[in-house]
This record gives sequence, structure tokens and C-alpha cells, in this order.
Amino acid sequence: MKKILLTIALLSLTGCQSPPLGGDLVIDRVDKTVDKTTLVKLQEDVKYTDANEGEEYIIRVDDNNYAGLSGIDIKFSVENIGATDTAEIKFNLTDANLANIKEYSKLENIVESDVYENGQAIDCTYPATKEVIKGDCFERVLVGTEKTKYIKDVWTEMNGTTTFDADEIKYFKARINFERGSTGNFSIEVIGNNYGILE
Repeated sequence: MKKILLTIALLSLTGCQSPPLGGDLVIDRVDKTVDKTTLVKLQEDVKYTDANEGEEYIIRVDDNNYAGLSGIDIKFSVENIGATDTAEIKFNLTDANLANIKEYSKLENIVESDVYENGQAIDCTYPATKEVIKGDCFERVLVGTEKTKYIKDVWTEMNGTTTFDADEIKYFKARINFERGSTGNFSIEVIGNNYGILE
């Protein structure tokens, strides 16, 4: 009881107010969020896999049968059901070549902007007619600022290997090029201390 009374007394003396009960002090507020990411659709689309018995990496792709004039884009995921590991993602191709592999991530950016409200009415002059109408406009009054968090997709080209935490799922996309009219097959391997293959 003494500790509670002392805390209240000190707050009163310094002019401070205690935070709401059950709440935390807000260090850096965000007033609204604009999420432009496509992760939910990516998770829905990347669903095709094969037998995964004995594998620590579960690989899924977004189609069972790809087709294109001179190349295809493949979206795929790798789920690590083993321990944390660093691994190489390898494509095994027939009659085709791998252009690149890109890894998915999100980028967050907070933008602060001024917030205005209408103030008192003022006279308006319309440029087209030079007409002045009394009280037809309003002063713009700065009343504060707001912070907006923008979230967007980022695809970064891979260079060699990537690290998977335990139980982590990562998303990728790859570009495969081939000659017009050709057919072929591919498989994806993820090779580290853990292992997985999709054929």
C-alpha cells in the first residue's frame, strides 16, 4: 500500500499522468496501415507437393503442369520441419536453363504527413471567371500529423544459399527459360544438413 501511495504522490508533484491500467506506453504510434502485399494469395496458390517421407524440407509449387512459349515462372515454398539450417536451392533441368531464383520478403515503410481541418470561412476568387464569392472557401488549419505504415512485396535475387529457422516457411520464385516448342522436366532440391526434393 505504501508503494502505491508514494507513486501516486510523485506523479502528482511532477505533473505527470500514469498510463492507463493494463496498457503500455506508446513509444511510436502508427495511425493506419496500408498493406499491399500478396502473401495470402501466395500461400493459397503454392500448394502442390509430392511424397515427403524422410525429408526435412517440404517443397511446394504453384502448379502441376507448367506451360510457356519460351519460359515459365515458378512460385514455390520451402518449409523446414527440421533444425535451423543453411541450405542451397538447386534446380535439376532437362532442355532448359535457370535464369534466377528470387526470395520473398516484406518491406515496411512509415510515412508521416500533415493533417488539416477546415478553419473559418474566407472569400474565394475563382481564376476562370475572376468572380469573388464571400465565405465560399475555408482556411486550412494544421491540426497535427499522422503516421501511415506501408507494407509491400519485395523479391530479392538469391546468391547461393539461404538460412531456414526451425519450422520456418520461405517463399521463392524462379524463372526457367527454354527453346520454343521444347518440352522437359525439372526437380527442386534443397540441400543442407537437412534435405528435401520435389520431383
